[in-house]
Amino acid sequence: MAVKKKASDIAPPAIPKLLDSRLIADYEMEDRQIFENTLFEDCRIENQNAHKVCFDKVIFRNVAFSKVSLRNAEFLDVIFDNCDLSNGDFSESAFHRVEFNHCKLLGTDFTDTTWRNVLMQECNGSYGVFRFANWKQVAVKSSNWSKADCFQSTWVQTTFAEVNLEQAQLSRTKLAGIDLSTCEFDHLTITAEDLQGCIIAPSQAGLFARIFGLVIKE
Repeated sequence: MAVKKKASDIAPPAIPKLLDSRLIADYEMEDRQIFENTLFEDCRIENQNAHKVCFDKVIFRNVAFSKVSLRNAEFLDVIFDNCDLSNGDFSESAFHRVEFNHCKLLGTDFTDTTWRNVLMQECNGSYGVFRFANWKQVAVKSSNWSKADCFQSTWVQTTFAEVNLEQAQLSRTKLAGIDLSTCEFDHLTITAEDLQGCIIAPSQAGLFARIFGLVIKE
């Protein structure tokens, strides 16, 4: 009998110990370009606009992305460590075995993206756009997702631990089996149908009652 995987069984990025160090600021990225076994460190990637770029076994460390559009890209076995991807456009991209550690994702566009085996920890994803995203084996930990837009996303085997979801948009995102018991919020945009099967803490029951206009009589 097959054992069902848990969100905690996230496969980490498989990256070799020795990587080639490269600078990207000196030239323009091209459509369908491939970067393999590469370390980008202590640099700024800006004014780049390319489609279907592939990053395979790559580490971005202390990298700031500015005015970057990498739509329909593929990130395979990639680590973003202390990076700033704010306001970048990564829509329609695929992320497989990827980690985001201590990153800024303010307003970053992840619309219609596919995420498999992704870990996001201690990140600021406030105002991030995750509309129509498809997630499986994803964990978000100790992060700020206030006012994030997750409209009509699909979350399978996904966990949230100590995440600020204040005023997040979760309409038409099914939360069955999703544990929000350690998350922080006073307001969410959500429907009762979306909430069916969601796991919450007893202390959050009153918050959801208020969200749906219920009055709890003491």
